[in-house]
Amino acid sequence: MSKGKKRRRPHPLSPREQGILALADNGIVTIDIVHRVFFPDADVQAVRSAVRRIVERGELRAEPLDAQRCYYRLTRQGARRIPGARWSARPLKRQGRVQRYAVTWFIHAQHPGRRALIRPHEYTDQIAVAGHSLPRGPFYLDRTEGRSRLGIIFVDHNAHYRRMVRKVVKTFGRFLWHGWFDGLIRTDAFKLAILTYSEARRQTFNSHLPAAIVEQFSYPLSRLRPDLSGAVPPIVQIYVVPGLAPIVSEPPPKERRS
Repeated sequence: MSKGKKRRRPHPLSPREQGILALADNGIVTIDIVHRVFFPDADVQAVRSAVRRIVERGELRAEPLDAQRCYYRLTRQGARRIPGARWSARPLKRQGRVQRYAVTWFIHAQHPGRRALIRPHEYTDQIAVAGHSLPRGPFYLDRTEGRSRLGIIFVDHNAHYRRMVRKVVKTFGRFLWHGWFDGLIRTDAFKLAILTYSEARRQTFNSHLPAAIVEQFSYPLSRLRPDLSGAVPPIVQIYVVPGLAPIVSEPPPKERRS
């Protein structure tokens, strides 16, 4: 009887390596995001070394993010290390890079450990959404200010700003029409998070979006928040995502060939 090759045992993962692979499954992993989340007090070279070891074991693969940077995604081998991993053989297209980079930074890197993506239908005891088809989201739970707030994320892909304003206003109108989150809006526990790529864009949205919401929904908002008396409600929050501009503004990079 011939002896077959011995099957190698998987390399034991440290908690940090487990977290990096899990983050790769949730979105995009980049050196700067891994640095903020897992190595806040270390030199960037320590981050590069840690990620390189995982790549060398065949559990992450580098793909172009923009003209200068790469991101890391799970390989099939890496996905085996993460329970329930949503592995894909295809690298992200440009629109996917913009969306996932922005969301991953906002959820995991801006305030590590204080935000999480959620499915509102899992909170039917607190939110009246049973049986309703909600907007696609993504939705998140925010604990950055000492209390829990629910929010929905909109990512700026550099379309005309009016298009984003219309999208946000239309989505918010669905919430008001159905009364899904009336209790949260009344207690300032629901937010519309706009993720954009520059301070100029942030100022543009800040100049038009809150005013558009007041213009469209002054009556239902006054019913929920009579304390505002027609003022701009503190519902919209606009964030500039560091490192997003090169992905949005540069031509799509050439895909690497395997």
